[in-house]
Amino acid sequence: MQGESSNYDISQVAPQYRLVLAEFYNGIAVVFDSKEQFENAIRLWVFTREYFPSFDRYPVADSLTESVLKLRNFTDYSIYSKDTPPPKIRVVVPSEGSAINNDQPRIEFELKSGDIRGPRVDLSELQFTLDGQDLTEKMKIKSAIDTSAKPRVPFETLNIYYTPEQPLAPGTHTVYVKAVDTGGKVRQRTWTFQVI
Repeated sequence: MQGESSNYDISQVAPQYRLVLAEFYNGIAVVFDSKEQFENAIRLWVFTREYFPSFDRYPVADSLTESVLKLRNFTDYSIYSKDTPPPKIRVVVPSEGSAINNDQPRIEFELKSGDIRGPRVDLSELQFTLDGQDLTEKMKIKSAIDTSAKPRVPFETLNIYYTPEQPLAPGTHTVYVKAVDTGGKVRQRTWTFQVI
């Protein structure tokens, strides 16, 4: 299931109102969930994760998980592993050590964590820097969830991306990502690319 909100521009919302909006969308999702309209609740929780990552300190991921489990009528949780590795970080573009002739490249990486009962990536703890500059607030997020609820299948895949607002200078550039899951496990990754 993909988020269906690609035209929403959170940067047009004043920062002081973002939490209020996140609470509003979360509240509507709770209502859908209570009325057993699980697919609508799931869409809203995915939307909230994508556009309000700092709101993730609230139990958005847990609510999303529970709605999928209810949708699938799962009651036997013993099939799920309790010991899961830290989140996985995969570089999408620019690849490690690549030389590119684009001075405003899309920088993208992918995050995956445990199955539906495992820990989630805690978006409120995610760190993303380019050449030491913290760009966490400027990143864009696309969430795809696997609603099959199968054990050992990653429940959520997050594609995180950013395009520099100003051209990057020729030379080597360094990307750093730190992902923390809701169980406290940490994964860090640093990679470089060159603008020619």
